[in-house]
Amino acid sequence: MPGIRAYGRVAVASLLVGLVLSAEALGEPRLEVALEIGQALHASVQAENFQAGLVWTGVEPQLRLSADALTLPEPVGRVEAVRVVCPGVALSSRRIGCTNARVEARLRGTSVQLSPLAFTWHRETGDIDFSGSWQRLFAAEGHFTGTAGSAGVQVDFELSEMDLRSVVDSAWWPADTLPVTFGGGRVTISGHFDSRGADPALQLDFRGSGIDFSDPDGLRAGEDIAFAGRLNRTGGGWGIQLGFSGGAVFIDPWFLDFGEVGPVELSAANLHVPESSDHRWRIGELELTLGEAGRLEGTGLAGIAASVEEGAVRLVASRMDVVGEWLLSPFLAGTALGAAQFGGAFDGALHFGRGRLREVVLSADELDIVDAAGRFALEGMNGSAEWKEEGPARPSVVGVRDGRVFGMPLGPFAAYFRLLPRGFQLLEALEIPLLDGALRADTLRISAGPDGPSVDFDGGIRALSLEQLSEALDWPPFTGTVSGVIPRVRYDRGALAVDGRLLVRVFDGELVLRDVEIRDLFGPIPVLEMAAEIHRIDLDPLTRAFDVGRIEGRLSGTLDDLVLVDWAPRRMHLQLATPEKDPGRRRISQRAVDDLTEIGGGLQAALSAPFLRLFEDFPYRRLGIGCELEGDRCLMSGVADRADGSFVLVEGRGIPHLQVIGHTREVDWPVLIQRLQAVREEQDPAVQ
Repeated sequence: MPGIRAYGRVAVASLLVGLVLSAEALGEPRLEVALEIGQALHASVQAENFQAGLVWTGVEPQLRLSADALTLPEPVGRVEAVRVVCPGVALSSRRIGCTNARVEARLRGTSVQLSPLAFTWHRETGDIDFSGSWQRLFAAEGHFTGTAGSAGVQVDFELSEMDLRSVVDSAWWPADTLPVTFGGGRVTISGHFDSRGADPALQLDFRGSGIDFSDPDGLRAGEDIAFAGRLNRTGGGWGIQLGFSGGAVFIDPWFLDFGEVGPVELSAANLHVPESSDHRWRIGELELTLGEAGRLEGTGLAGIAASVEEGAVRLVASRMDVVGEWLLSPFLAGTALGAAQFGGAFDGALHFGRGRLREVVLSADELDIVDAAGRFALEGMNGSAEWKEEGPARPSVVGVRDGRVFGMPLGPFAAYFRLLPRGFQLLEALEIPLLDGALRADTLRISAGPDGPSVDFDGGIRALSLEQLSEALDWPPFTGTVSGVIPRVRYDRGALAVDGRLLVRVFDGELVLRDVEIRDLFGPIPVLEMAAEIHRIDLDPLTRAFDVGRIEGRLSGTLDDLVLVDWAPRRMHLQLATPEKDPGRRRISQRAVDDLTEIGGGLQAALSAPFLRLFEDFPYRRLGIGCELEGDRCLMSGVADRADGSFVLVEGRGIPHLQVIGHTREVDWPVLIQRLQAVREEQDPAVQ
């Protein structure tokens, strides 16, 4: 036979030919020819313990073939326990053929039955044409047709409605090599394989439905997935097209519901998978589309494992609400943008080279970034930005239509800046309208160093309205403005420190803020530390704002070591009192006395209630309060201590001589705030 070399058990081959003339029931003669070959080698097929036999019991001979194993070209590979029976063989001088053969074998631990199988061997060329069907393989039906010869093998095949669970439970994919466990689903595969050329070609078309999978750690899962795709292999590498039309999948940290986000399609061309221990890979072209919302493109990509070393990646998002929710938000979890919602359009490109990110180009078209927790929002962003690893990039500009910071509205502004290899530089003064005033940055430069970024800043705050600030933060209606100069800002290990002092004009007095430091400003639990000096706050508008009666006079004092955790006080040392030389009017209303004693809990007015009700207000000489707060406990003090351990909050003057005395020094701070809120919400028509 052309193209076949045989190695026998003794010499070349052992050929047994027997002619049997028997007087069986029908008296038909019987001729049997048996060929035993220890090992047969073909250009494309290798056989172990191959045996062939022809038996004549009638007009047509019966062919029997068997082998302990056949090694076929990939992707078939090793086939064991092969048995072929052809009940009728067509013999001629040019070919041998069979139209109704039956084949049994084991392929990677799975029993395979092919019936009927048709094949024809062409003597002159040595080629074998074959076709057939297989049944009950992975609970599926299938058929195939092809040719095998000295030049190689080509085959077309289809296997419909395979039970995926049966496939993964077989030896085709040993369980310990699969990262997930499949719970069900059906898959159909059809394809074409051709090893006759210089570069073997393979094409697989596949589709599946009802696919479920999960892993023990809960980091990967899928439910009722429907997909279709194609895998091909040519001399240029692998190519894949894959589309998902139904179901949902979770691959930590991403979750995609294909029914909601729209069809998700992935394609890759000229894909070269790792063939050595260094895990290097290459992709000529890559595209991922997320319905009509956006697409991710890659060209000339190369890398090791999960690292990209060469190539370009571009993200084009026409609907950032979809792209942001499904692709970006999981990736940004744990950052300041972890709870952000997006809108508008975005275009970004990344360029890699020599194992590093070399260049970034970004552009925005009516882009919105809104924090779901209400901490910040930037809406209607337009512009572009560029960054280069080596040398300064071209100037960038980003305009913002409006926005919010902790509920405070921002006016429109534009920032002109340059991105440096390891930093940022403002090119023009920036002013952001806020609360009838503005935040101003005259100079701003940020440089990244080994110990963290350094900040060079010069700017300030111009006349922010405290009335609008209190409304935005749901505070009592304060009046006044906030202004100040910030000569320098420092950033160290996540903490933003402000050098200089901020002047807050409020209630016809002044607060001078100093030693301001903010840690984790846009994180889950921001921390603010600062100190303040309070000068001559007018108590009349202050008490009206808190709706706790009416007090006339002034307060001055200090606020040291204030610590706000998530904007709630956790530590402070507060001392407030009437200035000794303040010349103004000092009166306290009857309702203010009632509210103070109700809020304080343990406070007592040193006049009997019936007598107190005879007066609308009372003169006082001085008043004051102190609080040493640690956690939820406030150690209180007043303007004077008494021998019995109590303290005086309001010291009366003249007749009637009023004193408000505190008998409980340790107060529960959250309870105190709740009492203040309750007093504000009361609808009490008492005279002030």
